Amino acid sequence: MNRRLMTTTILMMALTILIGACKARQAVDPGAEAGEETLSPTVTLNDDAVNVAGIHVQTARLEALPLRVRAAGEVAFNQKRYIHVTARVAGRVEEITAYLGDRVKAGQVLLTLYSPEFLASRAELVQARIQRDNALKHGTSEEAAQAEAMLGSARNKLLLYGLTDEDLEADEDTSSPQTLVPVRAPSSGTIIESPVVRGDYVETGASLFRTADLSLLWVHVHIFEKDLAGIGPGCEAAVRVQAYPGREFKGRLALVDTALDEKTRTVVCRVETPNAEGLLKPGMYADVVLTSASKREAILIPEGAVQDLETKKVVFVPAGKNTFAWREVGTGGLVDGRLEIVRGLAADEAFVAEGAFLLKSELLKKSLEVD
Repeated sequence: MNRRLMTTTILMMALTILIGACKARQAVDPGAEAGEETLSPTVTLNDDAVNVAGIHVQTARLEALPLRVRAAGEVAFNQKRYIHVTARVAGRVEEITAYLGDRVKAGQVLLTLYSPEFLASRAELVQARIQRDNALKHGTSEEAAQAEAMLGSARNKLLLYGLTDEDLEADEDTSSPQTLVPVRAPSSGTIIESPVVRGDYVETGASLFRTADLSLLWVHVHIFEKDLAGIGPGCEAAVRVQAYPGREFKGRLALVDTALDEKTRTVVCRVETPNAEGLLKPGMYADVVLTSASKREAILIPEGAVQDLETKKVVFVPAGKNTFAWREVGTGGLVDGRLEIVRGLAADEAFVAEGAFLLKSELLKKSLEVD
């Protein structure tokens, strides 16, 4: 009997606890559900408040916008202006006149080589000149022509070593012959690599310098497959790098590669970007926006017309005299300080362009008073 009574008592206690929990849940849930509806669908202001808030209503319009594609990339050397300077003749590095990081001009002497091979070739040139002069004075026309050909061959050999016609003419007119081979910069640029030091002996073809013209760089941009139809060579490009926040470097799309990377589903494209100030450095990561000549229609409204309300993006639309209703919208990208509206607001609909923040504040204030 006592055992049955104890069991009954325990069941009654459990039932009491369960009923209490259900009541507590009912007390919480209506409040939570009501919280989602605490925001009034509209807000009404008096005439003075409307004037103070500076509320201005506009009509949404469709605008033709250029198609824009955003992609990641990296700054690289311009391979068309990237030069590897090598030794054209074997010899010892006698003097170096340009070093890593130096800016050089086309034709500037970077170093000189002492080369027995060069001296032998120069001796051949001297001998060929003597033979040509003798043939012109005492030989036949055939002998003179043959001597002239030998002289030309000797000159061409020295030109292949990197000498110029001016060097050979100066050497012919001076009593102190040229004994060192000058190595010149083939074009203007910056020395980005210099592996040799004074006294090194180098073989023909050895690396002496690498130079690059940094005034026009490439940016390799990775375009997703889905965006390829909207771009092509000639598109304007805006390049941004982390080193210069807010700074934009203008460029132009020069090449769209022919192959697609199967792993990333992207195509590498080449943007050419002027770099007169030298701010861009090869190896920098870049954020690139390509602007196509193609157009699309979109609704753009001032950025301040869109407000954050709880977890929503909303705009306010007229709903009577001095009364405004909030409406959830979907937004796209920011274009020149205006937000693109992709849903929730149609063309030719009126919306609050200025004063939306005050309407939001009044709406929240009203909801607090209700609570």
